[in-house]
Amino acid sequence: MNSNVLGILIGSACTLLGFLVSLTTERLKAKSARNNHISQARFDKEFVIYQELSEKNLSAVYDAGQTVKIIRGLYNNDLSKIDEHANNLRSSINDADFSNKKYAPFISKDIYENYKVLIKKISEINSFFSFWHFTFNKENKGIFNHGGESYTYDQVKNKIEELQKEVSSLSDEILDQVRNYLQKLDAIS
Repeated sequence: MNSNVLGILIGSACTLLGFLVSLTTERLKAKSARNNHISQARFDKEFVIYQELSEKNLSAVYDAGQTVKIIRGLYNNDLSKIDEHANNLRSSINDADFSNKKYAPFISKDIYENYKVLIKKISEINSFFSFWHFTFNKENKGIFNHGGESYTYDQVKNKIEELQKEVSSLSDEILDQVRNYLQKLDAIS
């Protein structure tokens, strides 16, 4: 074989090999770009979901905190403000619960379960507050039965304060969970 022919064959093989390497590199770059785009889109969507959940649940937590201030005398005897708060509390519980259930398939199961517990505790505050509110101006404050337990009027006030502390602590824990989860997503994308 002629050295010229051998040179042409080796040159052609090198050109073909270079072309295959370039083609493979371009395909890998395209696949990586698609994966980055998908990861970024997922992060963006999950960020919006967690933002809404945080806002809705924090509104309920805030309203639960206001309940403690009210039973301590925030509005004195202004029943219209107490009634307004009772309505706001029920509304914020419903909004948070609806959002939690709406996004349940799209969020971390652990975070969802903690949101469920949070809303359950805030709903308990609402139950105790409803009794307190109902008996606020009555001579005979009566006994409140809840979960197989009986509570006096003063015990109801104490129970609301205890539950609110639990709610605040759990809310902080959930915020840390969400923050850590989003940081992991950000590191992946």
